[in-house]
Amino acid sequence: MPKMRYKTRDGIEFEFEGEEEEILRLYQRVVTMVGQPVSSKTEIEDPELPSDKEVIQYIISKPNFEHDIFDVQERFFGKRFTSRDKETRRMYHRIHRQLRGVRETIEKQVKGKFVSTTGDKGVKRYTFKKEVIHTL
Repeated sequence: MPKMRYKTRDGIEFEFEGEEEEILRLYQRVVTMVGQPVSSKTEIEDPELPSDKEVIQYIISKPNFEHDIFDVQERFFGKRFTSRDKETRRMYHRIHRQLRGVRETIEKQVKGKFVSTTGDKGVKRYTFKKEVIHTL
């Protein structure tokens, strides 16, 4: 959730936390009422990642464990993060790294491999192929 710290020339300090639009409106009102800040800082905190266990449970609930990064994002965050958007890039890569580790864990536990195919929009979609053991 975004945070903004604001300090006026008179030494008055404010700290706000809320949605981005709310912070922007509040900032504009304070600047109008109090004047330009001596300093202001906005921090956007990344949402907490789901546990690996939660992600594993979600993926294995799908037929053939089929998923892509956007499926997981929408399931756990209700929105998509992209690697090209400056605001969401960091979160996209955090989820991407987590998914790579989760896929490796599933491959070891279930004995198989994830196979990726690239869709129309360049998004990799993963499907699990179970190891076939031939016995004579």
